[in-house]
Amino acid sequence: MRGFAAACICAALLPGLALGQELKGEAQVLGADDLALGGLHFQLWGIDAPEMNQPCFIAGVGWECGLVAARKLAEIVSLGPVTCEPRRDSDRTRRANRYAFCRNGSGADVALEMVKAGMAYAVRAQTMDYAAAEDVARAAKLGMFRGVSMPPWEFRDAQRN
Repeated sequence: MRGFAAACICAALLPGLALGQELKGEAQVLGADDLALGGLHFQLWGIDAPEMNQPCFIAGVGWECGLVAARKLAEIVSLGPVTCEPRRDSDRTRRANRYAFCRNGSGADVALEMVKAGMAYAVRAQTMDYAAAEDVARAAKLGMFRGVSMPPWEFRDAQRN
């Protein structure tokens, strides 16, 4: 599948592109919650999806939930041009990515679709917009919630220690 580059394309906004302005085009999937669009790297606002090397477990059997989540994101953004609106540069989680609210070619909220599929957690420190969808996915045992999964922020912390 095309587009799973590990490196950030570019972390700076294009000259003249401000918060609230939109960028539209073909999105390249860089990870389970990361997109490149118009030469910029964005993390989807309000969600955190598993890392590419992060395992999840169903009945004690591991599966590559990060890779599966990235494939789900690629499926969601494949529906025509993606429109992203940049959000602030960082949040209380202290992750240093540029964030964006994005819609796919059919107008669906990309982050919401990831959460509804059980392939991302809602980041309540950024917004409560996706909390209810996460609760529904968790109750329905969708995606990562079919078994045992570690929240991505805990996985990253464990990898650093």
